[in-house]
Amino acid sequence: MMRTMKKNICLKCYYLILLFLSFTACQDGAKKTDNATEKKSIDTTKSANAIVAEPVQNLPKYFYKRLEGNILSVPVVMHLIRIDSLLSGNFFYKQEKNVFSNTESVINRKGETKIAIYNQNDDDNIELTGLIEGKFVNTARFEGLWNGSKNGDNLKILLHEKYAKGSMPLNNIYFEKHLDCDEEEACVSMKLYFPNIRKIGNEALADIINASINEHLLQMLKGLASNPDETTASSVEEATMAFFDSFREYGEQYGQMWSNEIDWEIHNNAHHILSFALNKYYYTGGAHPNYMSKNLNFDLNNGKIIQLSDIFEGDYKNVLEKLAEKELRKQQDIPANAPLTDFLFETELKLNENFYLTLEGITFIYDPYEIAPYAFGTITLPIAFKDIKGIVKKDGLLAKMVK
Repeated sequence: MMRTMKKNICLKCYYLILLFLSFTACQDGAKKTDNATEKKSIDTTKSANAIVAEPVQNLPKYFYKRLEGNILSVPVVMHLIRIDSLLSGNFFYKQEKNVFSNTESVINRKGETKIAIYNQNDDDNIELTGLIEGKFVNTARFEGLWNGSKNGDNLKILLHEKYAKGSMPLNNIYFEKHLDCDEEEACVSMKLYFPNIRKIGNEALADIINASINEHLLQMLKGLASNPDETTASSVEEATMAFFDSFREYGEQYGQMWSNEIDWEIHNNAHHILSFALNKYYYTGGAHPNYMSKNLNFDLNNGKIIQLSDIFEGDYKNVLEKLAEKELRKQQDIPANAPLTDFLFETELKLNENFYLTLEGITFIYDPYEIAPYAFGTITLPIAFKDIKGIVKKDGLLAKMVK
C-alpha cells in the first residue's frame, strides 16, 4: 500500500515536473517570439525621432539639426547648419522669424557656440535682436542663454534634436577640390555643401529626394565654362573635373582665379514640406563674380517637387502676381502709376517657379539679370499666407499652415 502510494506520488511528481518544464519551455518560446517580434518591429518602424545622443566629442563638423524646445514656455523650432566652425540657420519665436548667418555665428570643438540673431519678418525690417551663448551637452541636446528680450534679460534656452511627423533628418554633405597653387598663380577651386536625406525609416522616399537633389546640383554645376563634357557629367566628381579642364584651357593662360561654391540654407522642414535653397557663387573671368539661388520644395509624402499648381487654386497666378508687384514697388519705391520698365527688363512682373515656403508664407526669388540689371542683386518678394488664404487648396499641403 505504502509502496503504491509512493509510486503514485512519484508519478504525480513526474507529471508535475513535465508540466512545469513544458510551461517553462512555452514561456521561453513566447519570450523568444516576443523578442523576435520586438526586434522586427524596431527594424521596420525606424523613426526619425530615434536620435542617439553621443558625447559632444562626436559632434560632426558638418551637420544639419532640427532642434525643438522652449524659451519661457514658448515653443521654439531651430534649424541649424554647421560648416566646420561656422553656423547658419533660423528659428521662430513668438511668430517672429529669427535668422543667423555663418559670418557671425560660430562653434568650437567643445560644442560651445555664439549665435548672432537677426529678426526678419520682411526685407524692410532686418535688425540685430540678440545673442545666443551656450553649448551642446551631447550631440542631441543644446543648452544656453538668449539675450534677445527688449529689456535685456537672459532667457534660458533648452533644445533637443527632434524630427516630428512631417519632417525629415538631413545630412550636410561637404565636397572640396582645388589646385595647389600660390596666391600669385592662376588657380581653380570647387567647394560644395548640400543636403542629403538620412536613410532613417522610409529609404525609398529618401532615395527619390536624394536623386532629385543630385540632379538639380548637377544642373547648377554644368555650363560654368565651355567644356562640352560638363553637359554630360553624371556625378559631382565628373562635373568638377570638367570645370577644372575648362580652367586649364581658358583660364590658366590668363592668370585667372576661377572658383565655384555652392552652399544651402533651410527654410522649412515641417508639415510634410521640405524647403531649402541651393546658393551658387562662381567666377570664371569677367568684370565680377556671379551668383544664383535654386529653391527646392519637396512633398514629403511622395518625394515630388512642389509646383505652384499643387498648392494653389483658382485665379492664383493673377493674385500672386499683383501681390508680388505690390511688394516690389514697396521695396524699390516705385510709384503705383510708374511703369515697371523703369526698373525691370519687361513691362510686367511674371511669376517663376523659384520660390520657397516657410511657416509665414511664400517667397519668390529672382536672380541677377533674370528680370533686372545685375546692380539690383537678388530680388526677394515675400507674400504672407494671411494675404492669400482664398487661393490655397483646401485639401493641399498648405491647408494646415494657413488658418
